[in-house]
Amino acid sequence: MDKISVVTIALHGSPLLDESLSALAKQQGDGDAEIIVVSCPQNAPAEHVKMKFSRVKFLQSSERLGIPQLRALGISHATGQIIVTTEDCCIPDENWLKEIAKAHQSGYEVVGGAIENASRDRLVNWAVYLCEYSQMM
Repeated sequence: MDKISVVTIALHGSPLLDESLSALAKQQGDGDAEIIVVSCPQNAPAEHVKMKFSRVKFLQSSERLGIPQLRALGISHATGQIIVTTEDCCIPDENWLKEIAKAHQSGYEVVGGAIENASRDRLVNWAVYLCEYSQMM
């Protein structure tokens, strides 16, 4: 099976990142996935999160970057044949990586899947979520 690299953008702070990384750690069928977290200085993960997830590669840009640039930075450090991108506010299902690998084995070059909005505390977060993902619902 091809190695999977998961590039996670840290935007919302350590509590959501902790929840997202915990879900990635519980993935069924791919305990060997490479996990990369990319952040700007103002969104850097707390040290306790870095210590808890010692297997994760944490990258921090030296300046404030937009989401596309942060993704590009993470992808440039990825070593997997399959690269998956997500954000800290997205909590993957326990079969997420297994299903991605299965879809790739079926011949698809690009795949996507369902996500659940973990950033539900403000209406603006729901608005962004719905704008980004409503076409796929």
